[in-house]
Amino acid sequence: MIKAKICSLSIAAAVALGSSPSTLAANPACSRFQPGHYFYVLHETNGLNNLRRYLGMDVRNFKGVVYFMSWGSIEKSKGVLDFGPLDAALAQARAKGKKLMLQFKDRTYSGGCSSSFVPTYVPRERDARNASVCYAKTWESATANEEIRVLKAIATRYKNDSAFMGIALDETSILPVSFAANRDLVLKLYDQVKRMAREVKSVAPAIIIHQKLNWPRQGNLTHFTQIADTHVGLGGGGSVGWPDTSVPNQYNWNWYNIGRNYRGKLAVMPQVQTSGIGTSLGEHDKIYRMLNDDIRAQMMVWGTWHKAMSDSYFSKVIIPTVNKYNGAVSNRTCPF
Repeated sequence: MIKAKICSLSIAAAVALGSSPSTLAANPACSRFQPGHYFYVLHETNGLNNLRRYLGMDVRNFKGVVYFMSWGSIEKSKGVLDFGPLDAALAQARAKGKKLMLQFKDRTYSGGCSSSFVPTYVPRERDARNASVCYAKTWESATANEEIRVLKAIATRYKNDSAFMGIALDETSILPVSFAANRDLVLKLYDQVKRMAREVKSVAPAIIIHQKLNWPRQGNLTHFTQIADTHVGLGGGGSVGWPDTSVPNQYNWNWYNIGRNYRGKLAVMPQVQTSGIGTSLGEHDKIYRMLNDDIRAQMMVWGTWHKAMSDSYFSKVIIPTVNKYNGAVSNRTCPF
């Protein structure tokens, strides 16, 4: 039974159904916890039209959409926020009985530092390895403060909208240098993403705050554990995930252990990317089995940065994979 339904029961009734009092009832974030399958749409590439088209397909077994919007698409200039496109996306999802989570992007992988992925006042830095990749300098407190200000405005606007699940914070791998090359800078970034989660959650206690973890894939997970512990400390509504789900690396990439170890404390919401796995139904089925049987993820986000979200790919690969299992996930208990 979905925890959002359990939340409406008395403690005695819920215990009779097999739930312990410690996992019950009182947390309003359970009403936003919607286990199941999602697909992503990138706003900056004709997103509203794509969203409308995908919602018109056979998506009966999807719970909703993760809608990726860049910081610069919402804040046009400092303090000038345009909620119109997000309102429109949310209205489309709501009309089809779906939920929406906003993925807030503070970097670009294609436009470079001259693009409008962030407002012009935001400090940015080019990736030393790829001129097309650029990051808002959110490891700096002053830049993080500006992002927090915008995110709090978004959270405040939609905190009472039941179709709005919450906000996904961009990956932890947003530095123009490797972890090994500048450990101190990375740790500053980790401090900022933890602060960001706490401050945004403070204005909207019921929404989900999701953190995507990326790098280091191997080695000491102490710092990722600290990020996950911060989300546990939010008092409900904390969530973690990652962008790449690789069956050959199921036990090699240690960040998957965050999902395994925190699935009873946080929502686990990994993204499926097809980099290196092709587009066959069989390969996607293996990923589903890994996430469902091993990680026991409660929410799976289907889509990819590495292949175009074509109608054919969505309709012939992603939808049949999800429909094969009738949208089921084995772990549906609200962890908050």
